[in-house]
Amino acid sequence: MAALAGASGLYGTGDRDRVVAENMELRARLDSAQHALDEAAPMLRRVRAYDEELRDLARRQALPGFGPLDEDAMAEREAWLEGVAGTAHLHEPADGDPLAEAEEVEKRASTIRDDARELMSHLDDLDKNLDRLAALSDGLPAIWPVKGGVITSGFGYRLNPFGHREWKFHGGVDIGVPYGTPVYATNDGIITFADWDSGHGQMVVVDHGNDISTRYCHLSSILGAVGDPVTAGELVGLAGNTGMSTGPHLHYEIWFGDERADPLEYLPAR
Repeated sequence: MAALAGASGLYGTGDRDRVVAENMELRARLDSAQHALDEAAPMLRRVRAYDEELRDLARRQALPGFGPLDEDAMAEREAWLEGVAGTAHLHEPADGDPLAEAEEVEKRASTIRDDARELMSHLDDLDKNLDRLAALSDGLPAIWPVKGGVITSGFGYRLNPFGHREWKFHGGVDIGVPYGTPVYATNDGIITFADWDSGHGQMVVVDHGNDISTRYCHLSSILGAVGDPVTAGELVGLAGNTGMSTGPHLHYEIWFGDERADPLEYLPAR
């Protein structure tokens, strides 16, 4: 800009007027671009805040079906966010055609503003659901139901262990532990069932709210009654071999409403 202004002394009135007009147009375009970026800045800060909150939930594996991004996806998102942040303040172009560069900057700033507005419309919906999602995470397993033990049977179809030579759906995970091993509630909740169940033997069901419940099956003893509040890590029973069982173990299930899910997708890493 200083070079352009200084050059005006070398030309006649018409040239000076043209330079002044170009400088004014350049200034107007840069002001327009900065205004668009200033408008986008708070919206982008909100995007970053939600990004951090969702990443925290992802790190804790706190949302069903929502896990950490892989390295490539994370790098792509970081590059986009840093690229947007890098345009938060624009300077006048030093090289090339100033008006052409200013026009390009103005278009880019306008695009950033429009993208930010579109993101905000999505975030308005997310804002309504994030509290619900965070509450949902509070009901997911915070600890394992037993200490130690090995997974002896996973979630899904398996050969019926009782000799019928047929495939049968297994709705939880079996954790092989010695008879009498303490069994703990995997998160806070209320006991809604504590009795004998056909097939599952002595069983405890804990309702964690938000349509999430867990089941602890084949117990040798039940430690609790219907209506009792429990906290994560509180004893609900002792592992056993009751019901249809081939040996001492804990059969553990997690339910979302009336559907079972693979507990290994939600139990924390050991």
